[in-house]
Amino acid sequence: MLDKNRKVLTALTIKLKQKTDKKQRGVFIMASVLMLLGISAFTLASISAAVNRHKIMKSTTSTAKDSYTATKNELRRIGSQLRVVPISSIKSTNTNISHTILTSNYEGANSQPLKVFDVTVTYHDSHFATEMSQRFLHYPAILNIPSVFQSTSSDTNITQWLFNRSVSTLTAKYFPLSNTTNECVDLKGATMHWVTGDCELNYNDVDHSSASTPMLLIVEDGDVLVTAGTPFYGMIIMLSGNTTKHSVTIEHGASIQGALCSNTPISLQQFGSNSYAKQVLLNLQKAPKLAKIMSIPGSWSNNLKKAL
Repeated sequence: MLDKNRKVLTALTIKLKQKTDKKQRGVFIMASVLMLLGISAFTLASISAAVNRHKIMKSTTSTAKDSYTATKNELRRIGSQLRVVPISSIKSTNTNISHTILTSNYEGANSQPLKVFDVTVTYHDSHFATEMSQRFLHYPAILNIPSVFQSTSSDTNITQWLFNRSVSTLTAKYFPLSNTTNECVDLKGATMHWVTGDCELNYNDVDHSSASTPMLLIVEDGDVLVTAGTPFYGMIIMLSGNTTKHSVTIEHGASIQGALCSNTPISLQQFGSNSYAKQVLLNLQKAPKLAKIMSIPGSWSNNLKKAL
């Protein structure tokens, strides 16, 4: 009887142990599954966070690039406008952009009127502000006015003195808003005219000019005729690329007030007047349409600030 009971107890113990082992295995499996799910969730969260960071970084980089380009273009646009447009009339074309312009006036070695513009352009964004600065030099296309001697005799270096350009390298493109033509007919719409060939000036061609609003006329390889009763205010420059001796004829009642210059000897037939007028030449030098502008090398700067 005792042996039988022992066998029963042993069988029950074995069954209980088997059940306990199954429960332990189940707990282990469940714990392993939960652990794997936790790792998967953590990995998924990490990947999601990395993707979001990448999106934010990509968006920020794209925004920064766009703001940099917009700021740079605005700086160039303002610099170009400063050649002829008053500061008070310069407005930003982008509502996210603001600018400041500081002006300093100087005088060159030969009393040239010079201006320096300090321009700062700022692009405002919710994340940061892009700021660029540049200095611009505003100067006259006519660097020096001719002397009395240069207006009464030829000078092979006349263009070098006036424009810092040799005769061979000087073109109409050097002058802002220049007008190129093959004849002197109704010379309006520009302060500077480049004529290739003969030029006959009558009153209707130059009636818009005066001592306060003179003209610059360059005649290349041609003769000049100022017809009777025609007043010309400004500077006429005769340029010749060959040995041909060109002529200038000033008829009765006609006049040149300013300067008549040439790089080679010319034949002057004067029945009217040819008067050197320094003030007229100074007014021509200061003419807004003849102004030039350039960025000063080494003055550009770029600064990226976090938005407040």
